[in-house]
Amino acid sequence: MDPFEKIQQFNAGRDPERLALKYAAMAQQPSVFFRGSCHLFYEDWHATLRQSTSPAAWICGDMHLENVGSFKADNGLVYFDLNDFDECALAPCGWELARLVTSLLLARRLFKLSAAQIAALSERMIDGYASALANGKAKWVERKTARGDVKTLLSTLSERSDKAFLADRIQMVDQVERLIIDGKRTLSLKKPRKKQALDRFMRAMQVTSKQDFYYPLDIARRIAGTGSLGVERYVVLVAGKGPGKRALMDMKASQPSALTPYLHLPQPEWPTEAQRIVTIQSGAQILAPDGLHAVRVDGLAYVIKALQPSQDRLDLSTCHKQPAALGPMIDTMAQVSAWGHLRNAGFLGAANRESLMQFGATVPSWKHTTLNLAHTMAQHTMDQWRAYQQAYVASLKKPRKR
Repeated sequence: MDPFEKIQQFNAGRDPERLALKYAAMAQQPSVFFRGSCHLFYEDWHATLRQSTSPAAWICGDMHLENVGSFKADNGLVYFDLNDFDECALAPCGWELARLVTSLLLARRLFKLSAAQIAALSERMIDGYASALANGKAKWVERKTARGDVKTLLSTLSERSDKAFLADRIQMVDQVERLIIDGKRTLSLKKPRKKQALDRFMRAMQVTSKQDFYYPLDIARRIAGTGSLGVERYVVLVAGKGPGKRALMDMKASQPSALTPYLHLPQPEWPTEAQRIVTIQSGAQILAPDGLHAVRVDGLAYVIKALQPSQDRLDLSTCHKQPAALGPMIDTMAQVSAWGHLRNAGFLGAANRESLMQFGATVPSWKHTTLNLAHTMAQHTMDQWRAYQQAYVASLKKPRKR
């Protein structure tokens, strides 16, 4: 089965409109293909990854350069940290690092770097991760501690008002506030599905009156991310805290981790997949995003949290304009990955802090093995992407069935 067929099989049953957006995006860049095909990565490499020994950790699973970004925590401050835990699982920490370095190598064309430059950055990434582990102290990145582009991003977000944020996403329609449906961030819902989705959100939040915080005023399908595009997901306009206040919430259906078929370490028995995601995310991040919690409605599990806009991330497509800024950015990404592992050290089967520190301190013994493996993975992904791209283009030329 070729990559395109495997991807179609894995994504069967998802919302076709958003799934079409995912397939089109994956055909554009190998780095986007990598983000959208996490299941292929572990299908192809789980046996090889098991051969390298590293301590067990709660990994986010789908680690790549764009799985690090900003979010507003429940204390009102903005942090830069890991931000997607849909695929989180208990696995060797080396799996996470190998995938992160592979994503860096795949971004070479995007960054317009030479082979020597990308090789130096790859080593820097591994050294940064290992150094953060060896230090044994989980730190954090916010405006005062950030550097370079990350500092600029967080400073900009700290200055953005809630009013301006909402004004870009809601409008008045017949004197009623409604979400803007733009085909880029949101898609509409037909009346029966909209009523059902609004009802599920209301029951999930246990809202009883229009005066309650979280009372839903409008709802739309949300377009965000790559790997999860097509999964049931909504943006919800809700009544905020206080008269006339408004807020936006993200409600996303949870599914089993794509790593599940390839895991060899015993996993906890979670009440729901949403509980798995929320529990590990809450432990791995410096603080949880505002409103983060797991719910179950009508037998379905959802992760709900305050909306974290996808544009509140670094624009990697412009990094080639300032190559000197790549070093600090790579340092930060490597560090937050290590800090996430340290925060969940010793939790539900994960290795303790001392084991992680020792692994980091022995980086000379495993660095080149990880580098060589990442290069092999990146080349394999490039080959898969080319095959996928050809098959995708060919699929567009096929006559539609009537």
